[in-house]
Amino acid sequence: MAKSQGVRIIYMEGFIDRGPQSVTAEVKDICGGPPAYLTFDIDSTDPSMAPRFYLAERARAGKSSKPR
Repeated sequence: MAKSQGVRIIYMEGFIDRGPQSVTAEVKDICGGPPAYLTFDIDSTDPSMAPRFYLAERARAGKSSKPR
């Protein structure tokens, strides 16, 4: 569905395989210039970078809010 609406998704595996320079070049080719909307899933980050998010997710899942 995303592709049919003009959305390009680059999964983490592809990002790692290609590297940031290649992915950035593709973004520039597609967008051509500003404005552009770039987003990433918070789950792709290290939990230490967003501890409150991960604690909230654990609480919603019915798990302890205390990290192990």
